[in-house]
Amino acid sequence: MRPRPPFRLLMAFALALVCSHSRAHAAPTPRQPAVSEEILSRLDAMLERLDARRAELHVPGLAIAIVKGDRVVLARGMGVRDIEAAKPVEADTIFAIGSSTKSFTAALLATLVEEGKVAWDDPVRTHLPTFALHDAPAGEACTLRDLLTHRTGLVRLGALWAAGKSNRLDVLSGLARAEAVTPFRSSFNYCNEAFLAAGLAAGAASGSDYDTLIRTRFFQPLRMTSTSLSIAEVERDARLSRGYRWLKHENTHRVLPMRNLNAIAPAGAVNSNILDMTHWLIALLNEGSFEGRRVLSKARLDEMWTPQIEVVRGSGLRYGLGWMLGTWNGKRVVDHGGNIDGFASTVALLPDEKIGFCMFQNVTASPLQEEVKDMVWQAMLPGAVPPMPADAPTREQLSAYLGKYRFDLLDADVTVLIRDGQLAVDVPGQTVYTLRWPDTDGRWAFALTDSIKIAFNKNETGDVLSLTFFQAGAEMVLPKAGAPQPAAADAPGVLPAEQIARLAGIYRFAPAQQDWRVESAEGRLVLKAPGQPTFKLRPVQPEGRFAFEGVKGIEVAFTPDEGKVASMTLFQAGQAIDMPRVGDVGSGNDGSLPTLDEVMALGGRDRAYATLEALGGVRLIGSVNLPNQGVNGTADVRFAGLDRYLITLDFGVFGRNRGSFDNGVGWAESVGEPLEQPKGEQLVQLRLANPAVLLGDFRRSYDEVTVVRRQTIDGKDAIVLRMAVKGLPPAIRYLSAADGTILREESATLVEDFGSLPQTVEYADYRPVGGVNVPFSITVRSDMTGRTEMRFERALTGKESLPPSFSIAP
Repeated sequence: MRPRPPFRLLMAFALALVCSHSRAHAAPTPRQPAVSEEILSRLDAMLERLDARRAELHVPGLAIAIVKGDRVVLARGMGVRDIEAAKPVEADTIFAIGSSTKSFTAALLATLVEEGKVAWDDPVRTHLPTFALHDAPAGEACTLRDLLTHRTGLVRLGALWAAGKSNRLDVLSGLARAEAVTPFRSSFNYCNEAFLAAGLAAGAASGSDYDTLIRTRFFQPLRMTSTSLSIAEVERDARLSRGYRWLKHENTHRVLPMRNLNAIAPAGAVNSNILDMTHWLIALLNEGSFEGRRVLSKARLDEMWTPQIEVVRGSGLRYGLGWMLGTWNGKRVVDHGGNIDGFASTVALLPDEKIGFCMFQNVTASPLQEEVKDMVWQAMLPGAVPPMPADAPTREQLSAYLGKYRFDLLDADVTVLIRDGQLAVDVPGQTVYTLRWPDTDGRWAFALTDSIKIAFNKNETGDVLSLTFFQAGAEMVLPKAGAPQPAAADAPGVLPAEQIARLAGIYRFAPAQQDWRVESAEGRLVLKAPGQPTFKLRPVQPEGRFAFEGVKGIEVAFTPDEGKVASMTLFQAGQAIDMPRVGDVGSGNDGSLPTLDEVMALGGRDRAYATLEALGGVRLIGSVNLPNQGVNGTADVRFAGLDRYLITLDFGVFGRNRGSFDNGVGWAESVGEPLEQPKGEQLVQLRLANPAVLLGDFRRSYDEVTVVRRQTIDGKDAIVLRMAVKGLPPAIRYLSAADGTILREESATLVEDFGSLPQTVEYADYRPVGGVNVPFSITVRSDMTGRTEMRFERALTGKESLPPSFSIAP
């Protein structure tokens, strides 16, 4: 179950509009319509836009329902639930709703709080004695509130359940083994498995079990007769939609099997349709009551919708108990999305306006999950959106803003364009974001959220030079392609060269086990951290600190020691984190850098492929450990040259990962994901995962390889290379200046439905294998999954190293 990040669709079958005369909610006496004819007309227009956007985004089908007060305003399906059979989506079509389940689990705990059987701040072990965390004191202190607010310090532990072979106790045991990635209660880290523990604790506290409690306390009293937690039950229902993934390189959809979520049910196992979900929405909008029957008290509902932790610092987005909390045009928004194989859900409310809606799609993820919110709110509250101002820019005036703007954080250009008469921003790999008209400060807010805005920066003659993104307290300037930029000497913060040389260096950020670089750029001091944009540092007087330009509340200071800088201190959110200096950075391309030919000759790297081919093949056998996931297993890596390899990581009951490449054809299988044959950029990425690529001349595998600088890594002199392949994020590799072995890599992996995920890889314990230096220790760090550690115990070469086949085709 995956939440949508703050930033990340054949045929139409229309059903009758459901309003006051809906049979599902008919009253014994005539009632006034829930909304006016004007709003019904606006909803019709909204549905046309939604259907067009659905087709544009390759979503086969979706269903949407809107509630106002205690009335269903609309319930409609569009598109198909089964492409091959051309079966339409209808109002009773069933979908998996994924993480939208979490609101039911939080509500279940709320009913037990109301009855005095639990308290939000009860230690989990009070009700679930077997509960534990890897950090024993944190396990003792962890409360039900901690579980429901994603503040345990654990990341997603999908490896524990995604294969569908483990049970709830297996997952709970794995949760106890998993190491946290951030200190307990220090930050928001989305963790599905914490909700499993909360559900099990609810069952234990009430002398029952989670499934029974959800059914008897919500599904039955709310007459949600088509809603269930059981995959076996829902797969017998003819109304179930098939789930899909769009394959852009093949211009077709792939059917995805339903994920068995029994082991993690409290986090995302609910299957439902929009008709049933309107009953849940009505209860939420009416202080916990549906048709005169109370399923939840107002006091407990208010507690669930009270902010508990900030999701992204400075973004304005917070998390309550099982709900995301934000704003739209100053109005309170309560929502939660869900994503699971072949299905995506959106459940959102404007509680103060008594408006709510749900939308279910039969694709794993799509931008519509976020875009639909603004569509619905605007249709239902026409007066809430300021009309186009009288002095709004004309289309001709808007054209001055159009063009490409460089976004270094994404290593890509974003495009400003006009859509439906309004300015919009196209972010590669995400979607096209419509902008609202500018406010009195000249800032254009994203239609989806008030917390993201942009402003256009002009020179004295009115030419647009750049735009500034305002998000989460940061201000990121994106220069416009082709526009003149201010000279470096005119920019604020230009420092004397000798001062920059003294402060520049490599500083260790221990909390994330990262090295941060302070360097020179156009006469200014800049800071580079893995996975982050480059931040310009501006001197702050008279404190002697440097502020992150455009970012509120973050500063650094440098501590001298006998004339040299010994450390840098990061000041953020009331904390002071000391970062010792661990190395120097080179002065750039000043003649001290070796040529690429010289780098490739280090340690015989330019001869490595010939040596490997003479060997016939290499096999590495060892172990793999995912300490932040709580699982471990065996690693078997085989490769023969640049064109053939097979990697198998076997985690036993928790599944396996396999990847293979055989002369231009690749196959991939990950824990819980079906075997597939990647195309396009995914295939190129799979090719580059061949271990042989790391050992030889990079020019054989990449379109572009550039020597960037010299740098000290963990006390070792390193040469930094940037390598790129069209369509993929570039990789930065740090090679030992002594023998050419890779010490560290900073790169990103393209993941379908998610986008680009940064990672850092460290290589160590090099040993000669048939004349080639091979790393026997590989550590990968990712914000999504934490650490992956591979350790090899032995190596084989020649015929005994080759598998029967490098292909894992079915």
